[in-house]
Amino acid sequence: MTNKNLGRLVQFVIVCMFLLGLVLCGILIPEIGKQMRAEYPTYSYAYTPWLSFIWIDAFPCFAALILGFKVGRAIVKDMVFTVNVSKWLKSAAFLVLSSVFILFIGNIMFSRLNLTMAVIVIGSFIMEIIGFCIAIILAVLSLYVKKAAKLKEEVDGTI
Repeated sequence: MTNKNLGRLVQFVIVCMFLLGLVLCGILIPEIGKQMRAEYPTYSYAYTPWLSFIWIDAFPCFAALILGFKVGRAIVKDMVFTVNVSKWLKSAAFLVLSSVFILFIGNIMFSRLNLTMAVIVIGSFIMEIIGFCIAIILAVLSLYVKKAAKLKEEVDGTI
């Protein structure tokens, strides 16, 4: 597989994830919330705060996907081992980690205010673990891309 094909595939996956996120945040989560509100009327007052919170927490994730698209474009141009790509990966790691932190604090806050159910806390905890793992992987990739960029500069300078 060539760099161009691989980069286009990365961009396609990022666009699909972006669209899936829009469908999830714009359609599915509100509908699931409405169903839960109907099934559990004692928690109906929690619908709007949770929906607003989820939308706020989604912003860093969408921003990280935009940076991922830029990385895909760099792959297409065969410019992966650059300081810019390293910065994009590091920024994406920070954005994902900030989303995890927001979700963690939100879970604590909503639990304290009795605005949540156990199944939501457990599901959110699983999402936090997955997000934390993704942030670590992005941070490690950023570190190694930065090292590769320095090596590339040294090799280019000696030729």
